[in-house]
Amino acid sequence: MEKLSKTTFGRVKKPIPVIIFALILFLGSIYSIAPVLSLFSGGNIFIGGLMGVLAFANIVTAVGLLKMKRWALYSYTVCLFVEVSIFLYFSFVTSQRVFPIFLIILPGVGALIYFWSISKKFVS
Repeated sequence: MEKLSKTTFGRVKKPIPVIIFALILFLGSIYSIAPVLSLFSGGNIFIGGLMGVLAFANIVTAVGLLKMKRWALYSYTVCLFVEVSIFLYFSFVTSQRVFPIFLIILPGVGALIYFWSISKKFVS
């Protein structure tokens, strides 16, 4: 088994892309809570509730990614799968163009591929 490189006090060194993506995920999830709350007032309550749960899960996942926890990797995988499913559902139901939606999804999928390629650096 490969030894993990550690800094002082036994903490795992965090790759710079993980730090950047976790901060973007955290800030994006905080920013997405306000529109979710407006869905409860007059929109679809189920979708609003699902998006609210996903926003909260992404905030927790971002903190876990900053700490390089393995559960955060699994959580991000599940959250991304659900978010992609929601984007695809809305693209087919609302007849919006699919191309811009894939521009939104591709960075998340790219980050997921990167995270799984360095998955041995995540600790339990």
